[in-house]
Amino acid sequence: MKVMFIIHHLGSGGAERVVANLCSGLVDYERIVLIFENIIKHNVEARIISLNSPASQSLFKKLLNFPIRYFKIRKIKKELDPDFVISLLEPANLFNVLTKISNQKTVLSFRSNYTATLQEKPFFWKGNNKKHTKNVL
Repeated sequence: MKVMFIIHHLGSGGAERVVANLCSGLVDYERIVLIFENIIKHNVEARIISLNSPASQSLFKKLLNFPIRYFKIRKIKKELDPDFVISLLEPANLFNVLTKISNQKTVLSFRSNYTATLQEKPFFWKGNNKKHTKNVL
């Protein structure tokens, strides 16, 4: 069986460490890690595929990156046909859902405390934090 992980890169963050730990524990599976940007700071026991599509601050480049990443991920998923695809963090989660192949199991992993984020940034809720953050959980 094949398991694929999708993550922005394998830098020094916590989600990246989770991927490295899961790869070392899933020894009975063929492991593939798909990264958007070629940053690797963790020793990962898996086949690593880089899209070579780094993040950008430019809105134009972000809009350009979106279809490029979509079609590359979709093609890789079709070619490799993984049984499970686990994505970590929001951009990877979005692409994982949008590129889902019919027979694969899709797992999304969120690494943020959205209740705390919404309470710290009232702009999003315009003073209605308590009312709306109860529904987030």
